[in-house]
Amino acid sequence: MVIREQYNPLSEKEIHQVKDACKIVLFRMSEQNNDCKKKLSDLVTAIFSSNLLEQAENFYTQFLNIDTIIIKLQNELILLDEFLYVAKSLYAKFYQELLSKIKIAEENFNELKGQFFDYLLGIA
Repeated sequence: MVIREQYNPLSEKEIHQVKDACKIVLFRMSEQNNDCKKKLSDLVTAIFSSNLLEQAENFYTQFLNIDTIIIKLQNELILLDEFLYVAKSLYAKFYQELLSKIKIAEENFNELKGQFFDYLLGIA
């Protein structure tokens, strides 16, 4: 996955592509992390010694930390999706408000223009 170093506005298609790529990366990380935990468990079961147990505990703790990071990143991705939805909703709301204002301004202008032409006809 390519990480952009500078912020450049993305199209909606690009946003979805990046989001999908992030989901795939996080899914793969989670799967591989689970595989590593399984292999570690198998190793501990096969060979038991105090040094091995200490190393296994250290690795397992680190794998649990990775689980926590993956969950946090997945949650951030969900929040980003929610933000995009809210941003789209706000954009639509402001756009509708702008269109309403433009329509009112156009109506006011047309009324003024009509009055002006009526005035010109009256003085002619």
